[in-house]
Amino acid sequence: MNLQLDIEALQLGEYSDSNAIFGLSDDEIAATVSIKGEQALRHYSFNEAGRAELAKLKVDADAVFVLLPEAPLEQAKSQVYQDTLALVPQLAQSKKVYLFPYGRCAMQLALRQALKLFNQQLAGSIQVLAYHQDERLAATQALEQTASIASECFIAARLQPAKRGFAVPWASYEVQTSDKSIAATVAALIQRYRGQCGQELTQCYMPSALSSDLMDGWLAAFQCFENSVGSRSQVIFADARVGDLAACTGLFNLCHLFTHYQQQKHAGLSFQLDISDQTYRSAMMLAWVA
Repeated sequence: MNLQLDIEALQLGEYSDSNAIFGLSDDEIAATVSIKGEQALRHYSFNEAGRAELAKLKVDADAVFVLLPEAPLEQAKSQVYQDTLALVPQLAQSKKVYLFPYGRCAMQLALRQALKLFNQQLAGSIQVLAYHQDERLAATQALEQTASIASECFIAARLQPAKRGFAVPWASYEVQTSDKSIAATVAALIQRYRGQCGQELTQCYMPSALSSDLMDGWLAAFQCFENSVGSRSQVIFADARVGDLAACTGLFNLCHLFTHYQQQKHAGLSFQLDISDQTYRSAMMLAWVA
C-alpha cells in the first residue's frame, strides 16, 4: 500500500515554513539565544502568533493518532496529552483517538497501526499529531550552559492511501531488555533488515540528538549494514539542526523524507532508525512510488 502524507501544521519555535526547516530553501533557521548572567541556552520556542495559528487546526480525520513521550500511558495522558489538547482545542471533540506513548519510536509504531486500519478499510484518512517542549523551556527551569538545543515543536500530518507516495516494504522493532546491550539490540534490527531485505540504501536517517550511551550503542551496531550501505549512500541526521524532538522525532523524519522525495531531492530506498530513551528501538525501509 502506498501512502500520501500532507503536512497540515509544522511549528518549530517561531518557524513554520517546512522548506526552511527541512533545508530546502535559501532561508536559514537559527535558534534563539537566551542569556541570564553567565548562563545561556539556545532554543526554539513558540511565540504567541504561532500558538494562535495552531489553535485553529481542524481535527477532522476518521482517526487521530497522538504521539507521546515514552512513559506509562496514564502519566503520558496527564502531561503531554493535556498540553496537546490545550494547543489544539479541536482534539477534544475527536471520537476515535489512539495514543502512542513510545517516544522517538512512536511514529514507526503508529504507522503499523495506520496500515492495519487502512487495509481493513476502517479509516480513509488519519491525522497524526505530535508535540514536544524541552523541559529546559519551562518557566520554572533555570537556564543552563549547554551545547545542545532546547526545542519546542508541533507537527500535524494527514495520512491516506494513494496511488503515489511512499510504501513501507519492511519494518521491525525491538524492546530493550536488561540482558542485552543497546548495540546488540540495534544490531539485531539491522541484521534482520539485511536478512529479510538487504537491498542497498540510498538514504539512511539516523539519530544524533541522543545521550552518549544511546549514540555509542547505535554507532557500534552500524557496521552490521555492510553491503546495504555503500559509497553512494547518504547518512542524514535530520535532528542535528533542531535538537532532540522526542516524540516528534519519527514524524519529523518522515515529513523530511517525504518532502525530499516530492521535490526529487531523494531517490531510491530509505532507511529510518529511531531510538527511544529507555525501551524501544525501531527501524523501517521506505520506497517512493511516483
